[in-house]
Amino acid sequence: VGAAVSAQESTGIPNTAMAASSTPTADVVEENGFQFDKSTGTITDYTGNETGTLTIPSSIDGVTVTSIKAYALGSAVVIPNTIETLGFGVFQMCSSLEKVTFESGSKVTELKDSMFYQCTKLKEVVFPENLKSIKVLAFYKCTSLETVTLPEGFTTLYNAAFLDCTNLKTVIVPDSLHHMVMNPF
Repeated sequence: VGAAVSAQESTGIPNTAMAASSTPTADVVEENGFQFDKSTGTITDYTGNETGTLTIPSSIDGVTVTSIKAYALGSAVVIPNTIETLGFGVFQMCSSLEKVTFESGSKVTELKDSMFYQCTKLKEVVFPENLKSIKVLAFYKCTSLETVTLPEGFTTLYNAAFLDCTNLKTVIVPDSLHHMVMNPF
């Protein structure tokens, strides 16, 4: 399975186009296909050609990776526990993405709007144990997703979070869920 090439910033401009028109700074480095802003601890792009599970490094050039903007992915992604935030729509429309695993001890507490929007092959998500909320359209049209198990301590499920997940058959929610905004399914 080849790596998907669907990286976009929130502006909608492909990262490759933005990279070509921007001037690199001393704070931006590239390692193993990851473009990384050392000043912010943010992976800003992935240009490698990983064909299996893409493991996001916990540090690049001696700096801890704390956030991720949009980048291209393989069919499976392991998100290290150093990641604190994932950008809006970061995995949006990654047509080859099948599995996402958050490492034990993950600091991610929220899955933002459109995070897995139209990841039609996504079958499995191992949620971070500290997850508190899933935002609007986070899993919109993830048509291969069949089962969701939300962790203990999860509290808020937003409107349309799992809208049009046509094969979703089982959702296991913890007793801690106390707020569902409108219709999340």
